[in-house]
Amino acid sequence: MLKENPTTSNDKETFQILKKSWKPTQVELNEIEKEEKLNSNISQKRAFKVCIRVRPLLNDEVYKHYDATTAVNNSVFIHKLQQRFNKKSLETKLFSVDQVFDTQSTNEDVYESINHLIPLILEGGVGTVFTYGQTGSGKTHTMTGIENLVAKNIFSDILHKIFGGREGYEKFLSKNPSYIPKFKEYNQKVIVSFFEIYGETISDLLNNKNKLDLSEDVFGAINITGGLVEVEVNDTESMLELIKKGSAFRNTKATFKNDTSSRSHAVFQIKIINFSDYNGAEAGCLYIVDLAGSESGADTQHHNKEQIAESVAINKSLAALKDCIRNRSLAVTSKRHIHIPYRNSKLTLLLKESFELDSNRQCETVVIATCSPTEIDTAQTLNTLRYIAPLKVNLPPSTYDAENPASWNNVELRKWVKENGVFENGSRVDPNKFCPRENGKQICLLHEEDILERLTLNGIGYKNAKLFHFKLWNLALKGKAKKHAIKGEMEKTQGKPIVAFKERWESGKVALDFDDQLKLLLSKEKEGLWRCCEIVKSDIGGYEVRVDKLILAEEKLFNKPVLLTFDEARKVYELDI
Repeated sequence: MLKENPTTSNDKETFQILKKSWKPTQVELNEIEKEEKLNSNISQKRAFKVCIRVRPLLNDEVYKHYDATTAVNNSVFIHKLQQRFNKKSLETKLFSVDQVFDTQSTNEDVYESINHLIPLILEGGVGTVFTYGQTGSGKTHTMTGIENLVAKNIFSDILHKIFGGREGYEKFLSKNPSYIPKFKEYNQKVIVSFFEIYGETISDLLNNKNKLDLSEDVFGAINITGGLVEVEVNDTESMLELIKKGSAFRNTKATFKNDTSSRSHAVFQIKIINFSDYNGAEAGCLYIVDLAGSESGADTQHHNKEQIAESVAINKSLAALKDCIRNRSLAVTSKRHIHIPYRNSKLTLLLKESFELDSNRQCETVVIATCSPTEIDTAQTLNTLRYIAPLKVNLPPSTYDAENPASWNNVELRKWVKENGVFENGSRVDPNKFCPRENGKQICLLHEEDILERLTLNGIGYKNAKLFHFKLWNLALKGKAKKHAIKGEMEKTQGKPIVAFKERWESGKVALDFDDQLKLLLSKEKEGLWRCCEIVKSDIGGYEVRVDKLILAEEKLFNKPVLLTFDEARKVYELDI
């Protein structure tokens, strides 16, 4: 491998003197304090958690280079030696994130920042961990450590959940010391797969690099096609063996910066299937993604033609990821629509669910930016940190609204179900069976037939199930209207009276009448009377507009306006709640 020119001893000595005397400015200290306060006050989990890990100087770097970083709490300063008019000074940039791991940190320390994803996927959510950084910044070392620690801990986490906690499991073991876990006995299955994305080619690392592809089904879910090998595992050793096997097939090459640079994005996927869930319930999924090393133009100056093309493909893929990251962060707080271009690469298409704002599953992602501490890598380190800095978005805490199910978490949903799921015949809806893990928004997004299935499997008769669904659906509609409606019939805006939303009937609106029938308003025949066409339930679920069934309807019978959205795949309309 080619070696870079060493930094002069004079530069190193000057830098060390300047760094030793350096102190953060009061403005920088105030910014750090502000970020720490925001982190401690945030009660709502962010979809993205952003971390920085700075690797230590390597043995062959200690005498030639110097550490150009300083970590302060959850912020990191990047220093650069500047020379102006024969005078050398220190230029410093500050980056604040959720967590910083300095040069003394271990893989165990880093694992603590992602271990909250395990309970998430055990409850059917989607967790993603990926490292981003330049070649030689310690990405693969960090990700390998995470993979090993996940393999070590995930099975005990599952058993603790099954037995009601660590104490329950230990009590069981004391009575059954020779017990060997078989997760199928508890309706659980752990499935792993390992594949890489090299350029735009996907290969199975557990099946001799068999070529795979991605497809999107009619419901928008991304599936891996081509026969991906998925292996059921029941213990740490089996999972570690698969990690070792897959890693051996991964594309690595010697580059200017690293003897074994990762030239592909490696994805280790863990699925948790719970057979006690309802039919069609999605498996919890953890993606552990070791990204290919990014490279600057200086890094590629010694590459041959093939290596240059390879680096271009890697950087193009990483640029697509950067755009998704940046736009996903902007979309959280922007009042206008912001496009998240996840179709621009195979990698971002695979991670589509992590970027979607309206996913019906809880998704959390941990981004770990790995950095080299040396002064010769300062430019690339700054690029890495500028890419991930926009991810840290401090969101306001979510607001609970008793009249809007879409604002409820699982605890609040369970409370409502317990209070409202009681019927005259003595039957009750059991929240543990109806909504074991979902929040209010997720339940509201279910089709009516799915909700009715959950209720009837719960022992609720069809008639009572329909009543319960209508009560929840009606409340959801009110919550939607309340969120968007203009309050008060005579409030003033620029001197003009505002008419309540339900009184502003006009052509094209859909009305729900007091008999719970839907009508599409076509034209006003006279005051208080509308020509409409009926909207009826489809045999495949959803609603159809029957333009052949024209009727006259009195406006006084209209209860409230509703919104319909068209399901392109099924060619039916769905209530937008």
